[in-house]
Amino acid sequence: MLLTIGSLIQSAALSPAQRPAAVRSTPVEIVATADQKRLVAAVNAFARDLQNQMTSTASAKNTVTSPASVAMALLMLLPGARGETADEIAETLRLPTDLRGDRLSEAARLLLVRTARTGSGGFGEGENPNVRITNDIWCQQGHDFEADYLKTLRHDFYAHARAVDFEHETETVRQRINQRIKGATNGRIAEFVPRGMIQSSTRAVLSNAIWYRGRWVHDFYQPKSHEPFYVTPERKIDGPVMHTQADFFYAESAEWQAIQLPMKDRAMAFEIVLPRAGKSLTTAENALLTGEHLRRRAARLVHLTMPPFQIDGRHRIRQALEALGIRSAFDPKRADFSGITKDTPPVLDDLLHGTWLNVDDKGVEAAAATVAVLASGAAIREEPIRMAANRPFAFAIRDRRTDLLLFVGRLENPRPNAE
Repeated sequence: MLLTIGSLIQSAALSPAQRPAAVRSTPVEIVATADQKRLVAAVNAFARDLQNQMTSTASAKNTVTSPASVAMALLMLLPGARGETADEIAETLRLPTDLRGDRLSEAARLLLVRTARTGSGGFGEGENPNVRITNDIWCQQGHDFEADYLKTLRHDFYAHARAVDFEHETETVRQRINQRIKGATNGRIAEFVPRGMIQSSTRAVLSNAIWYRGRWVHDFYQPKSHEPFYVTPERKIDGPVMHTQADFFYAESAEWQAIQLPMKDRAMAFEIVLPRAGKSLTTAENALLTGEHLRRRAARLVHLTMPPFQIDGRHRIRQALEALGIRSAFDPKRADFSGITKDTPPVLDDLLHGTWLNVDDKGVEAAAATVAVLASGAAIREEPIRMAANRPFAFAIRDRRTDLLLFVGRLENPRPNAE
């Protein structure tokens, strides 16, 4: 069955619990199912793969990603993918072969509801929740989309379907998406989608935003005096450092030390795995990503010091996903998203991922966003011609209505007074 996006939105009559502006918790405790646990294991395995790809290509020393946000965007694509395209997405997400279709959608729905719960109660607009997960699909108005796909997004991913006009209002739509992501991330990720990423050939954009804020259970104190941070064994920088001491879950090996810091919402924890002096950061990171530190943890009295810090970043992750195995989705000749629309079946054009994280003596605030852009399969994005005006050039001002040259000149030195 096909529906235009406008008719689907008008026909959707959702209860407050179903309304998809953000995932909401309910007063009834949601019990984890076996499928939901398997989905978490798959996404965490995908997190290891993605982190390895991102750190191998990142130019900055400080990096932060949200594998959950990227996975959510891919999980929302999956119900509309078919054949080789669906297999590559599922395999990249490390999904078991029997965890597909309705079973996967139900596991995703339960995971969203459980993750977006807080220890103190409800999750809804105006309630200042600790966790906010926001999913949307932005669809070209008048374009035919598969009703089953849109209903799956609404019911299982709490995604709000929005009719927009990419063809004639490209910049306006870009700004709307950015405003939505900015609001969903408490203003931490603004002007996310850059100019040029969305074009008149865009047919749909899937967006995910995650925001979290939590306070420490055990307060930190920050002396006025600064302490060293060793960037390398030979190079140190002095800066503010936070201190706390309490009973924490702690683990250690010959290679690393690990600690789990609980947050006041009791649902979340901030984890650190620190390589021992002279040992590998990669080994410590692998222990974190595989959960080895959790298997060894025990309650211990620990005095912890660490610097307050803030990290943000934005990445186009198409190259990373292609390296992990998602290839046909980006190929106009092979992409099969016929489960989304058969009206000029789309191709996955690009994915953009952004994060923001702040850790201080009060607690942790973090935000992430991921957008997946689907373009018309008939429209292949052209690589731009590069033109660097970094040598003398001629210029003119012309009246385009009459072709009259109003001004003509040349630039040989942009800073003549600097010589």
